[in-house]
Amino acid sequence: MSFTVGDRVTVVDPGKYRWARGRTGTVVYIQTDGSLLVDGLGSGFLDALCGWPDFRPDQLQPA
Repeated sequence: MSFTVGDRVTVVDPGKYRWARGRTGTVVYIQTDGSLLVDGLGSGFLDALCGWPDFRPDQLQPA
């Protein structure tokens, strides 16, 4: 599945970001390796602490 900036996504396989399973956010950037940076998955504090977590497209599904 491919995503574009602005798409709403839900994390189905959180990998190293175990706290993100089932959370929904917005794709904010697509890196050159194809991984996606997702914003809005946590509280404002969690987002500030962790930055934008990166996921492979296969770890996400459309929200």
